[in-house]
Amino acid sequence: MPDAVISTVTGGPDLDTVREMLAEYGADVSRAYCLKGFDAELAGLPGAYGPPRGALLLLRADGTAAGAVGIRALSEDRAEMKRLYVRPVWQGQGFGRALAGAAVDHACATGFRALCLDTLAHMKDAQALYRAMGFAEIAAYHGYTAPGMRFMELTLSAEGAGSPRKS
Repeated sequence: MPDAVISTVTGGPDLDTVREMLAEYGADVSRAYCLKGFDAELAGLPGAYGPPRGALLLLRADGTAAGAVGIRALSEDRAEMKRLYVRPVWQGQGFGRALAGAAVDHACATGFRALCLDTLAHMKDAQALYRAMGFAEIAAYHGYTAPGMRFMELTLSAEGAGSPRKS
């Protein structure tokens, strides 16, 4: 696995890099359901993904931008992981898992009690990753649904970042 570094992005050239990567993400027509207002979201970055509770995370592999993910607050105690994307050349190397883990860590460290996400029916590998991380299927939490879309949530630990809370 190439040397990977994940950083939090709030501005500067790295924000332009994240914006470029998310535009690549949005170019996939299978994601059309979630792209309402997408151009405004990209133009306004970091927007809802900004501090103090949101985050844009950029993963660089061997110094090259390989993936990104956003975390935004939905409520005082619930966050959403959104737009997880790994460039095709970097897929299959564990970077999606690394970004998802960093998103969980951020949500825990920021005081959220749950992290939710949505994923499309054809994204079987992503769904398997989320299940392996402890995410469970839940009812839809927003109205922008597509046939076969899955909604998932992870209960977070107050004791430490990245650890599911013991029920």
